[in-house]
Amino acid sequence: MIKKQIGEWIIGNDAEATREMYKTMIVGRASSSKSYKKFVKLVPKFPKEVLEFFKEHGVDIKMPCSIEEAKFGKQKCYSGHYYLVGHYFEGKEIWLKQESTGAEYLDEEGMYPLIGGYKIAFTKDLYNVPAIKDVPSIKLLHMEISFLIEK
Repeated sequence: MIKKQIGEWIIGNDAEATREMYKTMIVGRASSSKSYKKFVKLVPKFPKEVLEFFKEHGVDIKMPCSIEEAKFGKQKCYSGHYYLVGHYFEGKEIWLKQESTGAEYLDEEGMYPLIGGYKIAFTKDLYNVPAIKDVPSIKLLHMEISFLIEK
């Protein structure tokens, strides 16, 4: 496992174990949604640096555990949720609660700019954990990628 700092986060990542996890992972409800299908079509158009970042960490970028799509005027924002085998040591939490309603929202400003409009963040909260075959209890950390595209 390699310990590294990415933006405000210090994580440990076992890229080979993550790669193996993605080979046995069963993609959940995201795979049948329109947002997922649109997201996967966009992946080959991602900047080389984004694709290399995911590959370096053992993540299959075409297998997000969930996808969120939002519209902002003529732009769309996609947010993909991924898991890595490793450890979350420390960092800023990016899921915040709105005081008036208690609703959670993603603090896009707190995300680390990877390149261009692509941002990433890590969180210790796990949700939508993928079904993984033949993997004993492993440590996972949650990674988000977010980006805007013009219509």
